[in-house]
Amino acid sequence: MNTSIPLFCLTYILALLFIFYSKKQKINLEIKYFLYLSFINIVGLVIEVISFTLVDVFNSKPVFLLALVHKFYYIYHFVWLATFSNYVFLIIKKKKNETDEKFIERNKKGRKFFLIHVYVVIFLIATMHYDYTDGLYPHEFSISTKIAFYIYASINIIYYLFMIHQTKEHRSNKKLQPLYSVLLFTIVMMIIQISFDYAIIITAAETFVCIMIYLSMENPDLIMLDKIENIKTISQKANEEKTLFLSNMSHEIRTPLNVIMGLSEEVKNKDLEPDELEKVNDIIISSNNLLELVNGILDISKIETGKLEIFESNYSFEKIFKELVTLTKIRIDDKSLKLKTSYDSKIPSILRGDKLRVKQVILNVLTNAVKYSEHGTIEFKVDCEIKENICLLKIIVKDQGKGVKKQDIPKLFTKFERLSEEGGQIEGTGLGLPISKKVLELMKGKIDVESEINKGSTFTITLPQKIIELEKPLIELNNYNNDLKFPNKEILVVDDNDLNLKVAKRKLEAYDIKVDLVYSAMECLSKLKNKKYDLILMDDMMSEMTGTEAMKEIKEEGITKTPIVVLTANAIAGMRENYMSEGFDEYLSKPIDNEELKRVLIQFLK
Repeated sequence: MNTSIPLFCLTYILALLFIFYSKKQKINLEIKYFLYLSFINIVGLVIEVISFTLVDVFNSKPVFLLALVHKFYYIYHFVWLATFSNYVFLIIKKKKNETDEKFIERNKKGRKFFLIHVYVVIFLIATMHYDYTDGLYPHEFSISTKIAFYIYASINIIYYLFMIHQTKEHRSNKKLQPLYSVLLFTIVMMIIQISFDYAIIITAAETFVCIMIYLSMENPDLIMLDKIENIKTISQKANEEKTLFLSNMSHEIRTPLNVIMGLSEEVKNKDLEPDELEKVNDIIISSNNLLELVNGILDISKIETGKLEIFESNYSFEKIFKELVTLTKIRIDDKSLKLKTSYDSKIPSILRGDKLRVKQVILNVLTNAVKYSEHGTIEFKVDCEIKENICLLKIIVKDQGKGVKKQDIPKLFTKFERLSEEGGQIEGTGLGLPISKKVLELMKGKIDVESEINKGSTFTITLPQKIIELEKPLIELNNYNNDLKFPNKEILVVDDNDLNLKVAKRKLEAYDIKVDLVYSAMECLSKLKNKKYDLILMDDMMSEMTGTEAMKEIKEEGITKTPIVVLTANAIAGMRENYMSEGFDEYLSKPIDNEELKRVLIQFLK
């Protein structure tokens, strides 16, 4: 008799178990049953191989040893099927995400069910006998024993098919989908075994069941993937909630800041007493500090989601340098500090890069130098090295402040990290330098720090920027014209906040622009049907109809071809990209940045 089939099955199941044990896996109740079934199957395959070998050795002589092996062979089948029945019970009855302990406690009846199986198996084994006249092979067993086994197997299969059918809430369970095919396959194998008595395939079928359980139902790798998928879903939900929170926070904080900063700048330009001017400056500085904090949190969000982007344009680095010097001098007015500056004359007039990010990074380092220095000199030096069409800027900021320990320098670039008292307790959130480092990396630059306690720190920023030929016509150069005017141009501003409308109107009227104000998207749609504008500034987060909905209706209905710029306090990670993909022509965030407003006006009104 050929032993190739049981040997092949034995090799396969052993290899499967070897793969399983080669990985560190947490063994749960379901995996335990897979292991029980696999080890019992191995015993059955070994008995089958021994049976065939004994027949070949003893030829046609019936012996007691052969009869004993055959008896164990049928014991194996009863035990395997009883274990499999309990496995099916486990799969059907165990709720999703239910712990093994809770399942066992909840299903005490399952223990009784298992004991019933044991009693039945013992009874069948006790009544089983070997008829020497039937033959020598395992399938050549007494008719009564065969009938008992097949009836026992059929009752179990029919009962569990019925249970699966009745348990409607589990029909979508992925674990049960392969179980249908397993049970169907087992029934087919039994029919073949009964029809063709010389074929021994039940043990091989049981091996197939074990393989199906591992690959399709209880593969530890699939369990791990399922856990990863659950974690991913939870993480995505948490990110959505975080995004919603940041969106609301951005809107609620930036909206009043837009009003405070806009009106403060307007008041500052009037003739004020020194004491009044000082108070207005304090308001502006405090507002800027709050805005920096909000922007820092939003930038961290952009970094975490991979949506922090660099937007390049042509700009004058000399202008940025002068602005930084002015801002730094304002900050050191109430301190015993001196600002020493140096600017390399070789720096080209026009460079290309993200001027707002360049200014943000340098200003952050200068602000820290002022914040942590009480006396002495702050040096602000800019050198350059030109290679072909690249200007390698080297920005050095040196102070004589508190300084930090050498081992604490990496902490400067860790968000929300604060140094110990020994190194001088550092105030603030700790967002500025981590953001600056990430921004510089995106611009292919870097930042280095040298520091010593109570002697000061030196920050060195190295940043490559493209050189732009001066002969090129540069639309950006208009940004440096303080007398920029747009007579005969008219803009429609849409916002449901009265104070925001007032701020926008005053800023636009400074450019000799005629301004129309409306308080809702519906009013905007009505206005556009009767009048044409050169530009529309549209708030998004409005009641009744959002700016996005209004913009889409305007473009779909063909009401006007006027460019629509979203003007919103929603400045979280990716919002600019989202608004642009929705169909807006440009994006402006609140509080309104004067430079950004100029850029938009030049882009659409020139």
